[in-house]
Amino acid sequence: RGRTKNLVSSLGRNVVQLDWPALASRHLIKCALAPQGLADVHQELLDFDGAEHYVADCDEVIGRTVLEATEMLRNCILTGILRNSEAILNPDPAMCIQEGDRLVLLADDKRAVDVLPRQDRVLSEVYSLEELTERSSPLPRDIVIAGWRPGLATILQEIAESVGQNSRVTILCESSEKERQTMLEKEAFDFGQLRKGGIAIRHVVGDPCSEQN
Repeated sequence: RGRTKNLVSSLGRNVVQLDWPALASRHLIKCALAPQGLADVHQELLDFDGAEHYVADCDEVIGRTVLEATEMLRNCILTGILRNSEAILNPDPAMCIQEGDRLVLLADDKRAVDVLPRQDRVLSEVYSLEELTERSSPLPRDIVIAGWRPGLATILQEIAESVGQNSRVTILCESSEKERQTMLEKEAFDFGQLRKGGIAIRHVVGDPCSEQN
């Protein structure tokens, strides 16, 4: 990690650091636990064809609300605001776009995005989004993880935040339970979060590629 920090500092400020194990783990767990179809959505967003997310500057919408900016933009969907390196996704329609903000846009082609001329008008009423469905509590899940890889603590952490009470995670790999505990401790895994969420871990020693297991 020290060598990585030195390399980043030597390259200057315009460096984007990606924690790819955590990023990949979150996508993996979200797609595995979500209803069927979310994996197709993620695949479409990560593919180089079709709609993609872009970050763009747009002076024409500075001082406008998100709702007004949405009405002005064409050939895209405004999905968020990037403000001071913080991504604000699904922003409040009444949020005002400030100078320095960048728009997060979903579009087939960034070059096709168009902005209608500014119209000096004031919204006479405040729009509110009515909640269509109530957010239900996560359901208990029975999850099997075949094999062991570095960064598994991140996957377990994501599972702990995504599943309901009384869920069970079965880990099947060739290393012993004691070895697994040691590896998770080295990755600073919070076992207390699993216990707090009522999530049980079941360790099974065996070859994930064997039909007997």
